[in-house]
Amino acid sequence: MKPMRVAVLGLGFMGSTHLRALGRISGVELLAVMDQDEQRLSGDLSAIQGNIGGPGQRLDFSGVRRYRTIDEVAADQDVEAVDICLPTHLHAPAALAALGAGKHVLVEKPMALDGAACDEMIAEARRRGRVLMVAQVVRFIPSYCVMAERVRSGQLGAVHSAIFRRRCAAPTWGPWEFDAAKSGGGVF
Repeated sequence: MKPMRVAVLGLGFMGSTHLRALGRISGVELLAVMDQDEQRLSGDLSAIQGNIGGPGQRLDFSGVRRYRTIDEVAADQDVEAVDICLPTHLHAPAALAALGAGKHVLVEKPMALDGAACDEMIAEARRRGRVLMVAQVVRFIPSYCVMAERVRSGQLGAVHSAIFRRRCAAPTWGPWEFDAAKSGGGVF
């Protein structure tokens, strides 16, 4: 079976994190990357830092197509899926462009800035018969998987409510994170 050919949009902290993950998944080929920063497009992500994980890295993008706009990615007939790791205010426009071009979409959380944009993305995915998935990764963290299995198995009895707290430092990968018009704010 041929690998699914993916483009990662946004080479900031989340994009570099997704690149590491994609490199460990069989059946996936990194075909393209998109960013507006020339240093990042060269594969030099060493300046990238975030609130989780380690420092940035240098990657070999010599066999990878490099784009500056979503329109270029959407026009690439070889890209089958996009992994959107852009600032939140760009999630819906990028997803709609990719879906409109017949590509599957994985989008970082939050999905979009408001419910109307989310509804539009869902409707477009259904209309095109494409997969649209939000990267809700916490459910795959081993400790959460163990807890979910214990609840499902009845080991904890009837669970009526639970409170979970996950703490980490505020993101530092871009000033847009603190601009509510671009990020949706801390709660959304």
